[in-house]
Amino acid sequence: MQAGPVKKVRISKLPYRVQKAVVKGGTVVVMVDIPLGEPRARNIYGVGRDGTLKWRINPPTDDEGRVIQFADIYTNGNGKVYGRTIGGKRYIIDEETGQLSSL
Repeated sequence: MQAGPVKKVRISKLPYRVQKAVVKGGTVVVMVDIPLGEPRARNIYGVGRDGTLKWRINPPTDDEGRVIQFADIYTNGNGKVYGRTIGGKRYIIDEETGQLSSL
């Protein structure tokens, strides 16, 4: 299924303001803006087109074991969903499970 307009997805029910969203198959991958003072690293959600929450990201850690927040999500011509951390490291995000694969 190709990415296209999102219909009937209630991403407004997420607890934070939506910063960016990309569509892949039956999933809308959403990056939210978590306010300062709250744990910010789990800032990506997978939402089904019917509005159900499928998953929330388990963020990566750096070499010292610190959890890293995502700064961007995007797709490209190969149909994969990518996430880029604040430090610039890129991951492939599985749209069905939220699992990360390093590049």
